[in-house]
Amino acid sequence: MEATSNLSDALLAAGMVAIFFCATIWSLYRVVTWARRRSKRAYVIGAALAPFIALGLVVDPEMRIVQEAKRLKKREEDNPGDPPASEDESIVRVATEIVAKKEEKVVREGARDERRAETSAGGLGLLRRKLKRSVAGVVGIVFSLALLGCAPSAGYEPRDGDIVFHTSRSAQSLAIQLATKSPYSHMGIVYLRDGKPFVFEAVQPVKLTPLGDWIERGERGQFVVKRLRDADERLTAETLRKMRAAGEQLAGKDYDPYFEWSDDRVYCSELVWKVFERGAGIELGELQTIAAFDLSHPAVQAKVRERYGDHVPLDEIVVSPAAIFDAAELETVYQR
Repeated sequence: MEATSNLSDALLAAGMVAIFFCATIWSLYRVVTWARRRSKRAYVIGAALAPFIALGLVVDPEMRIVQEAKRLKKREEDNPGDPPASEDESIVRVATEIVAKKEEKVVREGARDERRAETSAGGLGLLRRKLKRSVAGVVGIVFSLALLGCAPSAGYEPRDGDIVFHTSRSAQSLAIQLATKSPYSHMGIVYLRDGKPFVFEAVQPVKLTPLGDWIERGERGQFVVKRLRDADERLTAETLRKMRAAGEQLAGKDYDPYFEWSDDRVYCSELVWKVFERGAGIELGELQTIAAFDLSHPAVQAKVRERYGDHVPLDEIVVSPAAIFDAAELETVYQR
């Protein structure tokens, strides 16, 4: 009886040790994977966050995009007759860029470490350099986090009625840039709510987006802010109220990928133009037709064929982000 009890205790102890060992290995695996995805210098932070990483509570945002792209790819394979939405194409494109950059980084850092190992007096020299690099990396990460904790953009003081521009990372962005000969392919109007800045923009659907989130969606976080030259006189409280009311009539509308001049669907520069015209009586930028744009580039032609086929509405009235950007009534108040 006693021997049986001792055997049971031994088996229980062995099981507990095995579970602890497996949990430790799994935690280390998750920490190393997380740290390598972010930076080779992130192991110290990874060790501190080990329990959360092991449980999947801390995930690289870029890898979320890659995982989402894989999910969309699987859905496309399961439903080949269902054409992907434009936002799905954007996610897949960004994910492809992320994977390519990470692979290039791994190859580059691996080659650099090999060269240093060959020229080092021994393995200790390489280890010492890795430790120095890790410490410097942690300091850099902490400093970067401190900067990210600041306002959406230090130096910019948002005001109601400001107009913001950036280079979108959408699937149609390049075609818009080439056709309008401008780096800016997306825009919106700044409004303050309870002291916090938002961007009223035409995406899917027309809605308010926190300014910080809007900035992060642009290429490299770069953006430009324009403001009416006589904003203090023209954008009175009553005028801003009318502009908001005009925008409310378009809020929730679907995004218009065909750039039609109607209120059924709305695109970004159309939204800004109509809000200012209907709410403030100000026409910003020159109205054009599709025929006025440069449609010669292959990337533009491909997007035009995708949207219109062989029947391009060259006489359709449009207003582009470039036209509003160049409006004489506006002045640049901030650029990053």
